[in-house]
Amino acid sequence: MTKTAAFVTFCLTLLSCSTVIVPEATGGSSSQGIIEFTYTQKTSVRANINWDQVQEQAVARCASWDFQGAQNTDDASRVCIDRSSSSGLIPTIRVGAGRQQSQTIGLPTIAACREYKHTVTYQCTGGGN
Repeated sequence: MTKTAAFVTFCLTLLSCSTVIVPEATGGSSSQGIIEFTYTQKTSVRANINWDQVQEQAVARCASWDFQGAQNTDDASRVCIDRSSSSGLIPTIRVGAGRQQSQTIGLPTIAACREYKHTVTYQCTGGGN
C-alpha cells in the first residue's frame, strides 16, 4: 500500500467515525402513558442513535405502569442549546461614493448552532393503570 493510499484510508476512517448516543428518559406521564427521551448532539459530531435500546427502555417503563408495549410517536423536537456567535454586529460596511455621502450599516450576526437538544416521545400501548 502506498503512503498516499494509506493516508486516504486513514482520513476516510476518521470521517466515518460516529458517537453512539442512547437518549435518556427525561419526562412523560404515567397516567397518559407517555415517555419523553432526550439527547444532546454537537453539530461537529455525527451521531449514531441506539434506537433499539431506547425501545427496550420505553417498553420496560411502560410495563412498570401496567402497559404491554411502547411505540415511537414520531413526535420529536430539536432546540438549539449552544449558539456560536460574536457579540454585537459583524463588521460594518460603508455604502456611498464619498465621505459625505457614505453611511455605515451594521449587519446582525448570524449565529450557527453548535449543539442541539433532541426530544422524542414514545406512547405506551396495550392497557394501563
